[in-house]
Amino acid sequence: MLRRQFRAGTPRSEPLTRLESRIAGIGTADLDDRTLVGVATEDGTFRIWDAVTSEPHAELHIGADMAVRRADLGVLDGRPVALTIADDRSGDCESPTLTLWDVSAGEPLYEPMTVPEECEVGTLTMLDGRLAVIHGIDAGENHHPEQATDVQVIDVATRRVLGRHRHKRGWSYHATIARSAGGTVVLVAAENWVAVMNPYDMGGPDIEEFEYAGHNAFVDCVATADVAGRTIVASCDRGNDVQFWDLDTQERLRPL
Repeated sequence: MLRRQFRAGTPRSEPLTRLESRIAGIGTADLDDRTLVGVATEDGTFRIWDAVTSEPHAELHIGADMAVRRADLGVLDGRPVALTIADDRSGDCESPTLTLWDVSAGEPLYEPMTVPEECEVGTLTMLDGRLAVIHGIDAGENHHPEQATDVQVIDVATRRVLGRHRHKRGWSYHATIARSAGGTVVLVAAENWVAVMNPYDMGGPDIEEFEYAGHNAFVDCVATADVAGRTIVASCDRGNDVQFWDLDTQERLRPL
């Protein structure tokens, strides 16, 4: 894994660490004036370093039989929290397991839950001053097949469901938070479009939910940036097409 720094306009790559297993997820979080980076590998390990000094901070062992497929990092009440979604290679559980971890204790923060394989979303984010997690429904409870791709926004501290979104069709692959002119919104990559949704079932921003449908392949990565007062979205699909578009006007900018 490389760490890239920009000095005097020249990018320079430095090795942060060398891993023995394939990377399954990366997350960052700011804790006590330090930036932490967490890297989960498919062998069931989540390693966390100081992003500046490269000093190890913590190491979580998800389980020898667990193949991690997604991970993220956040901070709750001054302590680091990790998220993992993993498959049970032993075959005891058919659905992926989602776990929120207390990094300092090295133990789950809450009881792990299973999520439908149709919803690969697992993201920790700050939502209006609170740590929230975006993920699928609890597959261990009774639900209809059409609910398998539902995306939930949950307050990590209280475990209260803030909002829930259902796609018209297709699987869910990635989610992130962005700031629109009307307020904070959730962006969900699903099949060949990006759904823009209100994070709250009650209240929240006064926005019109919509789907950006400019892709011809499955979209599995979404990121945003503030550029001259505009929120620009970058969405990438499995055909290696990266599209840039204005969150508020839905205007497509320059493709790569």
